[in-house]
Amino acid sequence: MKMKKIITLILTIVCVLGTIGCSSLDNNPTMEFVKEYTYQGEYIDDSKLLIIHNNSEVESNEIVKYYENAGIILVTNWVLAEQVQSILSPTVTSSFSASDVAVLFYKTESGAPGVSIAGGNSSDWDAEIDEMIRNAKEKTETVNSITIDLQGMLETAEEEASVLHKKLSEDPSLKQSDMNELSHEIYLIWDDLLNELWAVLTESLDEKTMHNLLEEQREWITMKEAEAQKAAEAFSGGSMAPFASNQKAAELTKERVYELADYLGF
Repeated sequence: MKMKKIITLILTIVCVLGTIGCSSLDNNPTMEFVKEYTYQGEYIDDSKLLIIHNNSEVESNEIVKYYENAGIILVTNWVLAEQVQSILSPTVTSSFSASDVAVLFYKTESGAPGVSIAGGNSSDWDAEIDEMIRNAKEKTETVNSITIDLQGMLETAEEEASVLHKKLSEDPSLKQSDMNELSHEIYLIWDDLLNELWAVLTESLDEKTMHNLLEEQREWITMKEAEAQKAAEAFSGGSMAPFASNQKAAELTKERVYELADYLGF
């Protein structure tokens, strides 16, 4: 027992002198060594920059609010950076180490957190991080622009579809053929928007995400067509069959538009 205590003491001393994380024989928490750095650069008073220096500043609601408003989050502690990343994205995408002086998080076009890391040795950390912030600001401005455009596109589609829905429900002079045509126009409103949104996603998402989304989209198209056909079959090929098919296709396509909008952080 005395020998075990001596070995434990030696290992602890080695861990401290070697400046590495090391677990004791009794499974005590890992010892971590964090570089001391306080940002005093060009953007110190920028309202769009949230700076986190210590654990007391890690508040989930505040972090999410800044991120959702396309703000930038600077964390000057790599251990806290892991906490911030877990708040912004449950799926870990980046790993950090004790050599990282500061980590920058910002919103990207895909909706996933962008990450820039300042690490190693530098004669001017503030200048290096200022450059990281400038680059992040350019990217978040693009995100803001896309979000604004998307908001307008969705509002326009909702308004146009609403006008046609109102005509369908309130115009007693409509024949079944007229109703079929109007229901098809409603479907096209959402289908056209879906295609526009898809073009933006193709330019915005990374290759892996886009590949997975493409497979998902193919499955969705198959499902949509099957559901529309099923709706039509309920009328046994009668004059209302096209109307029922168009309604179901429009409903599913509208839902899909909002699902895809999520990929752009909407």
